This record gives sequence, structure tokens and C-alpha cells, in this order.
Amino acid sequence: MRRAGHALLLVLLAAAFAAPARAGPPSADRCFWLHGRLFAANGAPTFRIRPIGTKRILGVKASAGADAAIDDLPEQVRALISPDAFQVDVDGDYRVCPHTNDRPGRMRFVRIERALHLHTRPAATRGGPRS
Repeated sequence: MRRAGHALLLVLLAAAFAAPARAGPPSADRCFWLHGRLFAANGAPTFRIRPIGTKRILGVKASAGADAAIDDLPEQVRALISPDAFQVDVDGDYRVCPHTNDRPGRMRFVRIERALHLHTRPAATRGGPRS
């Protein structure tokens, strides 16, 4: 009887360790680099990144998960978009940490950890035809 109890305990422990991890916010060790264009847009979140060569849009959030304010961006990015973030786009290499999992057709939320090789250009027209 005692051996059966120990065997059952070992089986339960093995099953617990073999179980898939629970879904939740991705961890910081899943941060990655991408080359993209940061821009300001009306709506939430204000700051977004379009990875170059894709149609994907990443929404920039602060560490706490709230919409990123200009103070939540890396200093070198803030210097380039001041005084009006809506007038310039910033191309560069961004190290981003996901807040949410990647889902087709949905905006993925990320936090910008670092930014390198930055340069600005006049803001692109992202809307439809103007009347």
C-alpha cells in the first residue's frame, strides 16, 4: 500500500511538470529586435511600430501595460519626436518586449526596451484619400 502511494505521488509530480505552461503575459526573456518605423496615431495606443516589410502593427504600451506616454519611450526616441510626434516617423532598430501573445488580425502590444540606428522622416500619410 505504501509503495502504491509513493508511485502515485511520483506519477502526479511527473504529470505536473509535463503539463504545458499556462497562458499569460509573455515574459521579458522573449524580447526581440526588429527593424521598423515608429509613428504616432490617433487612438489608443498613440505610439505604434510597423515592422519594415510587413503589414503588422505593434502597439506601444508602458511597463505597467497602460498606453505609453512620450516619457515611457527611450530618451533617444523622445529627442527625435519632440515637439510634435505626429509630424515625424522614426525608422530604426527596436528591442521590444511583448505584453501580449501574437494573434493574427490583432494588434500586439509591446514595450520598447531599446532603440538604435534611428533616423526621422516626415510623417507618412496613413489615412485614405483626403477630401
